[in-house]
Amino acid sequence: MRATTRVATMAAFVLTAAAALPLRAQDTVKVERPTGELITRAQIEEVKASNAHQVIEQLHSNWLVSRIPSPGNRATSKVDTSKASYVTDVQASGRSNPGENGGIQVYLDGSRLGGIDELKSLRPADIYNIRRINGVDAQARFGIGHGAGVIYVSTIGNRGTP
Repeated sequence: MRATTRVATMAAFVLTAAAALPLRAQDTVKVERPTGELITRAQIEEVKASNAHQVIEQLHSNWLVSRIPSPGNRATSKVDTSKASYVTDVQASGRSNPGENGGIQVYLDGSRLGGIDELKSLRPADIYNIRRINGVDAQARFGIGHGAGVIYVSTIGNRGTP
């Protein structure tokens, strides 16, 4: 009986000690959390569009909508894609440049282009993928002024991700 008790005690001790040991970096598995939605090269090739703005309008038109509440009324500003392709928050905040500090920002291979009007200058044939990064993750990656989110375009030559 004593031998069984010793074995049980020893097993409990070993299990407790093993659980208390810190994990080393090579023992952990890194799980990357998705930070946005993606339009792939295959999807871009399937649509008939002459620029990146049209690609997004056809595949994910909701990406062209700012999710930042206006300072005065907490209402969501929306894009009227038939007239303008940027967030209009001039009345609520007094800002005159919708591409700065509050509107959706566009990045091309890591360089900031400006507001979503810049998508009209990008040819679909040159694009590898387009990623939408939500406001919280965009502010963490790119800093203040990205609360409405980022549309990150990777070209075929630079297949990088943000």
